[in-house]
Amino acid sequence: MLAIVTANAVHGGVETIVEMHSRLLNAPVYVAGGMRDPYGSCPFDYTRTDTPEEFEQALQFSDAVMYHWLPRWATDIIKKLRIPAIEYVHRTDTADNDKSVPTKVIAHSQHIVDYLRSMGCKAELVPYPLEVDTYPLATGGPRVGGVTSYYSIKGLDTIIRARKLLGGHGELLLTFYGSGADLPRLQMLAAEENVAAQMLGPAKDPKEAWQEYRLAISASTVEGGMPLAILEALACGIPAVVPQLPGCMEIKTRALEAGVDLPLYFFDGTSADLARVMDQVLHFNLDPTKGREAMLKLFPPGEHIRAIRSIIAEVSK
Repeated sequence: MLAIVTANAVHGGVETIVEMHSRLLNAPVYVAGGMRDPYGSCPFDYTRTDTPEEFEQALQFSDAVMYHWLPRWATDIIKKLRIPAIEYVHRTDTADNDKSVPTKVIAHSQHIVDYLRSMGCKAELVPYPLEVDTYPLATGGPRVGGVTSYYSIKGLDTIIRARKLLGGHGELLLTFYGSGADLPRLQMLAAEENVAAQMLGPAKDPKEAWQEYRLAISASTVEGGMPLAILEALACGIPAVVPQLPGCMEIKTRALEAGVDLPLYFFDGTSADLARVMDQVLHFNLDPTKGREAMLKLFPPGEHIRAIRSIIAEVSK
């Protein structure tokens, strides 16, 4: 039996992936000592294991483990039990787990795979974990912003200031879904900049939350793959603006190589340039069905989970 282990029981891109894997692989999830879920927004069922003893007991009957950035004590237990293990790496700043523990290291971003290989790790690329065919086309609405979290690394300061610089577009409603310690500071910043911004709690169902969006925006400063929330928006036919980070740029490169027109646009990391690009995109007359078709071509249904099943079988031999 495969066990899935993650550090936190909250909401976000990693948790969306864990939910998909748990559901499609019929695998139990263990949360190893990390953040709890005060909003009830965690998308998967799980068992908490907050001590090494609890964690070791939970894994006693597992044939393999797939894990996402764990505390050292948890990887030490996996190593002690000699269980075939797959480490799933998402970002450069969460790539520091002991690489002598996993049987195989995987990532869905070529940028992250290249980063890991530069460290001497034999990482393997897997397809992005996205079930495009399960996302309904957005109905259109006044919202711009996105499904995120309230931490400084998400760059929401940049988006708030860009909305002020954008001016006009009075019909737009800057809206974020998320949670995090930076929320009070961001609310204060929006008030100081005289920017009307909704900062709501976590989106329990991102597919529903995206329905009223006209434009998705990420200003993340962290190097990883394309934020999964942005891919979800694109799957709904919503255009997106993202920073010129390698993990984001690689998706546009893939689209160009595949000959598809993906409504994905870039800014240089500054509020001024974000406002400029937002203004351009908001004036485009984009067909959401074409964006959706492009995503289906780039991320064929079932591609990711087939690759994961193959890797599980390989490490379990």
